Amino acid sequence: MPSSPLSRRRLFQAAGAAAVATAVAAPGTAHAAVAPVRTDIGNLTQPFALGRVKLNSGRWLDNQNRTLSYLRDVDVNRLLYNFRANHGLSTGGAAANGGWDAPDFPFRTHMQGHFLTAWA
Repeated sequence: MPSSPLSRRRLFQAAGAAAVATAVAAPGTAHAAVAPVRTDIGNLTQPFALGRVKLNSGRWLDNQNRTLSYLRDVDVNRLLYNFRANHGLSTGGAAANGGWDAPDFPFRTHMQGHFLTAWA
């Protein structure tokens, strides 16, 4: 059977599979240690658990709190407007967002991925 020409979708699928295959180590294989840049002083860094990181008072904590406050204020019904409208569900009277999430914009619902990442 003749093979079909390579479509953009097939190309991206193959590239994604190759990226995953190179990023994921096979079970039972150990990662090689990274050699220090300067062998005379050795490796000065050590891995640590993210739970050991704590922001003290200052601009970084202020930014984190401001972002959390914004995420709490996002109207989820407006964020879900396009999803519901595209699937024939009631939008519950929510107003559509504009800009990148406008119902007639080609990248609509793009923002939802960013919000899901931020909420995680």
